[in-house]
Amino acid sequence: MNYHHRLPLTRAFGSGTLSSSDGQRFPVKGKSITARHLSRYFARGQGVSTYTHVSDQHSTFDTKVIVATAPESHYVLDGLLGNATDLPVFEHATDTHGATLANFALFDLVGKQLSPRIRDLGKITLYRTGPKSDFLARYPRAGALLTRRLNLDLITSMWDDLLRVAASVQGGHATAAMAVGALRRQGRIIDDEVLAHIWPTHHENVHFYGTHAVDIDGELAQLDVDGYRPLRLADAGLTRV
Repeated sequence: MNYHHRLPLTRAFGSGTLSSSDGQRFPVKGKSITARHLSRYFARGQGVSTYTHVSDQHSTFDTKVIVATAPESHYVLDGLLGNATDLPVFEHATDTHGATLANFALFDLVGKQLSPRIRDLGKITLYRTGPKSDFLARYPRAGALLTRRLNLDLITSMWDDLLRVAASVQGGHATAAMAVGALRRQGRIIDDEVLAHIWPTHHENVHFYGTHAVDIDGELAQLDVDGYRPLRLADAGLTRV
């Protein structure tokens, strides 16, 4: 990805600051914990969805296999915040399924811009921050689409929680102390002996972005001259057949 990003011809396609994502559905055979029935796409049997992020340089920098019936909007930010390449992605486009109020808020809070392609724009609710007349004067063509006034008091009252959520998704984790503190303030009794069983070092082996590094040379070095991995013999009298 980084090599492709540095090529002169690649830079003619785009700067790498814009990307888009969408899902594709594929039927599967056999049993899979991810597959689901979805009559609109799978006439017979089950299938899965792959949610893919592509840059304006025509490079795919993230693909996730997800449940076909799951909302795609949940995975929009995953690909951007989990991007380990040199692509300086700032603006992202989705279809209508990725344009939720939560995604608009989270994109802004993590310093990125959501620019969705919204179907039937005139039929959905869009909000403005002030009087309708002000926005009609400022935006003669789009002002009429902003049919509702934003509840700024609600946003102000929930601002701290919004920042915690944004920090959680941007960092890839949330500390247990935040969740526990909130529950205790609500009157829940949580014993410290219980908390001892969920301490964070139990999760150090989990890679939150879903990739795994494999030492291929090391694994090949364990094979014998016939190309087989040696058996773990419980009895010295056992031999390989």
